Amino acid sequence: MNVQKGDQELVRDRAEEPLPDPPTPERVLKGIETVTTQLKGERTLGLGVCISGFVGPATGTDLYSPILRREDVGTVDALAPRLDMPIHVDNDVNALTLAESWYGAGTDYEHFVCIPVGEGVGAGIVIYGDLYRGAFGGAGELGHITIDPKGPVCRCQERGCLEVYASDRFLHEEAVRLGFCDIEALAEAARGGSPEARAAFDQMGRNLGIGAKNLVNLLNPQAIVLGGERMKDSDLFLNAFAEVVRRQSFLSEAAGLGDEGFVIGAATLAAAEFFRVPAQGVPGGALT
Repeated sequence: MNVQKGDQELVRDRAEEPLPDPPTPERVLKGIETVTTQLKGERTLGLGVCISGFVGPATGTDLYSPILRREDVGTVDALAPRLDMPIHVDNDVNALTLAESWYGAGTDYEHFVCIPVGEGVGAGIVIYGDLYRGAFGGAGELGHITIDPKGPVCRCQERGCLEVYASDRFLHEEAVRLGFCDIEALAEAARGGSPEARAAFDQMGRNLGIGAKNLVNLLNPQAIVLGGERMKDSDLFLNAFAEVVRRQSFLSEAAGLGDEGFVIGAATLAAAEFFRVPAQGVPGGALT
């Protein structure tokens, strides 16, 4: 399967490995080893791994991931004996943001924030064309800003995080409350004219817009770039999101590479390290 950006081939080949839910660290490492061995070619620059949660990019350690339910997993140290190539690990949102900066909706901006929409909520921050990771690699945890101190418990064990109100968790709970089996059924009903289902997506969009508005007021970026797996339903929540963001901060927003951005971003981690240049405006070739 090939993914094009203009006349540029971004994804040359792919392989997938099924994982249990939740995946164990050893099963993930074995899966990475399997697909890397399948895809590795003579011109492969290295391996890029993007992981949900708080990642120490200098050490390649998955410090804490509420979604994967694990902490202090030394990904680079564990993979190095298995694979003879450079290995680079970063947070999945940072990887997506890097892909958007090189190839996607962020190519025209020196200052932008990338927000993925889906299982979790995060934020990748680009300032003067460079990805900002923070002092210890933990910048951009938008999903864990507090919206309601008395709200439901989040996966991070704090209460009332934005992620509770603006992620797939919120949509799934709304689907169950309204009598639908899953988010896909909720989306189908919303497109079919159900006012209750439509209202659920509108509320999710407004909640996400509140989080984005806070980032805009804090960082004053040129644009907000939305990506991630839930963008397939953006027709159901993007208007509500945009209404909140534009009303409060007068900022325009752009859709990005979608779910493919994570794959492209993981590969871009290896390419960026190989070339050792700022992400903004760098020409890239096909990534394996």
